[in-house]
Amino acid sequence: MSQASCRDFDPELWFPFSPLSKDGQFALAVCAGCPVSEQCLARAERHGVRHGIWGGQWMENKRVADLDQDALRAAVRSARDAGWGQALIARHLRLPHQSVARLLREIGR
Repeated sequence: MSQASCRDFDPELWFPFSPLSKDGQFALAVCAGCPVSEQCLARAERHGVRHGIWGGQWMENKRVADLDQDALRAAVRSARDAGWGQALIARHLRLPHQSVARLLREIGR
């Protein structure tokens, strides 16, 4: 995909630990303005890709809920600090709303 906005960046940026990390947010921002993001996502889905960011979507098959609690708290804290609400955090991290509410209480709103 010669028109891809990501073509001149380090590919590792599209395989962050979390879509909420600095690298993850950067990759998502690049994808947001990419002229071929729909084709990229379609190709990833067609080939069963389950890791990284493709076409502006987090494809990770590892459930965020399986992360250790410190990493999970860090991801929720980053999202909260970026201005994300509980519902948005729950949707992007694929966690139940109750779990996100508990984590937000633990880290202090």
